[in-house]
Amino acid sequence: MTLTCNKRPNPPWRKIEIAGSRTLDDLHEAIFDAFDRLDETHLYAFFVGKSKSDRYEGIKYTSPEGMTSGKERDSTETAIDFLGLQVGGYLRYLFDFEWWHVVELTDIEDRAEGSLKYPRVVEKHGESPDPEGLSWVEYLNSALVFPFEAEVSEYQDEGELQMGDRLVVKKVVGEDDKYGLIVEGRVGRRKFHFSLIDLALIDENSPNQRPIDEYRAWFPGGFW
Repeated sequence: MTLTCNKRPNPPWRKIEIAGSRTLDDLHEAIFDAFDRLDETHLYAFFVGKSKSDRYEGIKYTSPEGMTSGKERDSTETAIDFLGLQVGGYLRYLFDFEWWHVVELTDIEDRAEGSLKYPRVVEKHGESPDPEGLSWVEYLNSALVFPFEAEVSEYQDEGELQMGDRLVVKKVVGEDDKYGLIVEGRVGRRKFHFSLIDLALIDENSPNQRPIDEYRAWFPGGFW
């Protein structure tokens, strides 16, 4: 399984091997260890949905301590195999209400070698993130050159701004669970809040292209 953490630009990732008979709680501990975390007092959850952008909308598996609504499923009693994941399948993992990860199944081996102990980390990329590291909002507000002109590049179900409309982006103002980073922009004197992922730069040679591409590569639904 490949584990990719969202905490900062150039997200670090780990590749681990774990037996399918192990539980989701075991997978939580494997992710925890893979990213060198120490504080296990925070809650966590896995979400299984139809797309990477489902986030909270999928089926939720968590520890008994996190089962507060009666709709959650017990991660300590759910084997990874039970999810029926195929190669290329994924689930989302949330730790401490802010650390999102994409967990992708990249390979299945029929038989593990008896001399090896599982779970184990087999590949690492990037340093384990600092819990106090920059958020995407902080990073892009420091990395982007404002103001810049952008165009709505995706179909919109509702709202005044529609595909092809242009606006001048002033700053990143926050993050939404479903729509990702929200920017403040203006059309004339009118102010709008809009999803960054649905905008395209007018100037493709702008220095803003690279940091926006970094975010676009990480954003659920923009993964790989």
